[in-house]
Amino acid sequence: MEYKEVVLYTLKKPRKKVSRGKLRTLSKLKKDLDTVFSLYIRAKFQKKCYTCPYIGQLQNGHFVPRQYLATRWEEDNCRPQCRNCNVFRHGYILEFEERLSNELGAKRVQELKDARNQVLRLNRAFYETEIARYTQLLNGLLDKEP
Repeated sequence: MEYKEVVLYTLKKPRKKVSRGKLRTLSKLKKDLDTVFSLYIRAKFQKKCYTCPYIGQLQNGHFVPRQYLATRWEEDNCRPQCRNCNVFRHGYILEFEERLSNELGAKRVQELKDARNQVLRLNRAFYETEIARYTQLLNGLLDKEP
């Protein structure tokens, strides 16, 4: 009797996984957009930290934190920052805000602060369009460099 149970069990075919194609996940698309956007911001602006006089390896610093999707990829919200200012000083927000106000105006800075409360539902088309857009802009900037 045990033999028949084992035979019946082994005769079942294993279920095949259904392939969904080679689509990238939304989190992978978000990461790709972050990478391209960061490279674009660092290529667009001066090659020095926005909040201190450091010249060297830079990161993409955000005035309104990245967790707020409404301003995460907003060019006015981002400037190059050194690791010390961006990570260890948590963006050096007071200096960042002062310089941004001088550059863009207090009204625009307030608009960025207010935009953090917007709720967005981003889809695959948004990410793919923005990745293509910033890749094209980045390539244009890199072609102009000597």
